[in-house]
Amino acid sequence: MNMPSAGRLSLRPAPAFLAALDSSMMRRSSYVQLVDKGIVREWNDSPALDSDMIAALPPPSLPNTNKPAQGRLHSSGVFPVPMPSFWNGSPRVSNVMVQPSGPDGGWHVERGSADFVEGAYNALEDDHSSPYFKIYFNGKEHTNYWGVDPRVGPVLVSVAPTGSSGSKTVIETVATFRSSARLVMNTHKKFSFNSESRNIVVHRCLIQSKHPEIQDMKFQKSVIDITDDLLRMERSHFSFDYKFGVLYYKKNQGENEMFSNSTSPELEKFLNFLGDRITLKGWPGFTGGLDVKNDTTGTHSVFTLFRDLNVMFHVCTLLPYNPKDPQQLERKRHIGNDIVVVVFVEPGATFDPCMMKTQFNHIYAVVSMDPGDQTVRLEFAVKQGVRPFGPQLLANQRFSLDASFREFFFSKLINSERSALKANVFAAKLEHTRLRMIESTIEKLQKTK
Repeated sequence: MNMPSAGRLSLRPAPAFLAALDSSMMRRSSYVQLVDKGIVREWNDSPALDSDMIAALPPPSLPNTNKPAQGRLHSSGVFPVPMPSFWNGSPRVSNVMVQPSGPDGGWHVERGSADFVEGAYNALEDDHSSPYFKIYFNGKEHTNYWGVDPRVGPVLVSVAPTGSSGSKTVIETVATFRSSARLVMNTHKKFSFNSESRNIVVHRCLIQSKHPEIQDMKFQKSVIDITDDLLRMERSHFSFDYKFGVLYYKKNQGENEMFSNSTSPELEKFLNFLGDRITLKGWPGFTGGLDVKNDTTGTHSVFTLFRDLNVMFHVCTLLPYNPKDPQQLERKRHIGNDIVVVVFVEPGATFDPCMMKTQFNHIYAVVSMDPGDQTVRLEFAVKQGVRPFGPQLLANQRFSLDASFREFFFSKLINSERSALKANVFAAKLEHTRLRMIESTIEKLQKTK
């Protein structure tokens, strides 16, 4: 059993780093907000940029790195802006070529912007959200309240005393409820109050939390332990585990041929950049759906820790190969059910996401490696319905396989999945699941009245 190496773990940021990141995220606009304001162009949808058009692109307008930019922390803070290892002004051929539209609704292509946008740096979207119940309530003194309103639906509120300030008691609150046709989790506020009944305190907390629609609700105190229910609901909102597919694509291949590929030295170098080669049998950590008992999904995989997140890769060339199955269904079973797939293409190859039969893949991160200097170029094919995600990719940007690109690439991958989960096809299913969880807890509480 192989555990991630110390060298890989050393790339994880220190707690002070994460605290600085959380602080900066509270002040920054989200990437989508930058798009909505017109600061970042939504997509570059040219399906076929020829080499003359690409060569005519100007060098990207990069920030002045001699002075700190607003909201960006340097040596003592967050991390570097998404600066390219260098800008290559020579003509290039796109590694992604898509049909303008198709029966599946078509695809967008992110090839890179000609201008650097302040604020579109490496950061995980929604990092300002935190598992508040787990942090502030689990294992500590707190009281849970519940209520049901025909207009709002079921509501759960947790209240915990955290100290006192003069004659007032300071409490923390966290609310879980359905509001405005969407499920809201972790409305987290700290309040001070005098000697009032807890029911009034709950109302005040929720009203001051900008949810006046609950002001007329009657809350009851939970008489049973629902900690596991609340932790389970919270985990449905905050994912710490990610699984991404990895495909190897060669020039002019079809889907079945691609899934039959074996590895190459270039792919192996890229896999080593992605993470650590682990032995699956007996693996104690996040599995990403791979078999860790009987080797039915291969003997090895690639795993990494990025900040406090677990990332398992479904590497096509490491999944079982069946010479009698031209479709390689065992490989497709895993990668076809990944939302985000990394496609490593050989030089000169052009990947078309429209050839993929799966309806589940929504984002392809297409990576090519220069056979000379071993730098890589990155493009994204994104299914329509998925909003843009950061950090910003610059035109003709090339990267070395180093820690700086690792921050950029993994931030981009994780943000892409988080963005995809907000698309209608996933969001409706997730909301239904989360609503059923809170309804189930309320039903349990109602039986104790």
